[in-house]
Amino acid sequence: MGRRFELRRKPRGADRPSAAQDKHLATCRSGPIIVEMEYRVASDRARSFYASMLKVRSARSRNGAFAWSLARDISAPELWVERFTCPI
Repeated sequence: MGRRFELRRKPRGADRPSAAQDKHLATCRSGPIIVEMEYRVASDRARSFYASMLKVRSARSRNGAFAWSLARDISAPELWVERFTCPI
């Protein structure tokens, strides 16, 4: 079973980048970005995971993502990689 993480709220302004970090931020002129996420899924849950990810694909598309793909690693069957491109 996968790990669960607790999301905590940060104080207002805590996530603002410093001046040094500011130069590395993406802007509208930066173009689209590619997002890649890895999932570890037990073999006996692979079919239900795949079905769930098709729903995730729809949600990503509604939010502007394109070029979505889901691949299973041949050398490590429990590893799945989701990849999509989204505009900034």
